[in-house]
Amino acid sequence: QLGQVCKLRVSEETKSSLVAIDTDIGNFGSRVLPVTMWDRRVDRESKCVGRVFEKLVGGHYMGEIVRNLIIDMVDRRLLFTTCNVQEISVPYSFHSAYMGPIIEDLEAVDAVFAAEFGIQCSPIECRIIRSLCSMVVERAARVAGAVLAAVVLKAKADKVVLSGTVFDANPRMLDETVREMQSRLPNGAKTEVVVQSPSDELFGAAVNAACI
Repeated sequence: QLGQVCKLRVSEETKSSLVAIDTDIGNFGSRVLPVTMWDRRVDRESKCVGRVFEKLVGGHYMGEIVRNLIIDMVDRRLLFTTCNVQEISVPYSFHSAYMGPIIEDLEAVDAVFAAEFGIQCSPIECRIIRSLCSMVVERAARVAGAVLAAVVLKAKADKVVLSGTVFDANPRMLDETVREMQSRLPNGAKTEVVVQSPSDELFGAAVNAACI
C-alpha cells in the first residue's frame, strides 16, 4: 500500500492504494554482506561492479564463482593435474545451469566436464566439484531467502512470486530459498509461494504476482 512507502507523501484517499515497487535489490549488500576473495574477483571483473547481492545469487554469476574456485584449486595442483584445463579457464564457461544436475547426480560431474571441457574427472575430483557447487548454491539460497523474508515482513505480503533460470535449472536452490524464507518469518505466518513457469518469465514476477 502507498501508505507504507515512507518516502512518499500520500493523501488519505490514496494511502490504501496498491503499488508495485522495484527494490533494485541486486545492488544491496556492498557494505553488509560478507564476501570471499572469489566474490571480490568476480565483482571486480564484471561489467557492473558493486552489485554484491546480484553476484551472490544471480544465475549469471554463480557458475563463475564455482569456476574461480576450481581454477584456484587447479593452480594449487589439487585438481586436474594431468589434464588440459584451457577450456575451463575461459571466463563464464562454467554455466550455473550445470550446477543443478551436478548436485543431484554425482555422475553428472564427469559427464559435464568430459562433454564441455574435455576433462575426465576422477571420483575424488567429482566429489570436490559437487561440494563446491553445493556450497555456492546453499549460500545463495540462504541469502535470497533472508532477503525475501525481509521484503515479506516490510510489505506485510501474503504472496511471493519467484522466477528465474537459476530456479528452473536448480530445484534444490528453489526449495532451500523457500525454506530459508519461511524459517525467518514469525511463527504462524503464512506466505504463499508461486513459482513462475519459464513461459511466463517475459512478463516478470511482479506483473504475474499482481495478476494472481
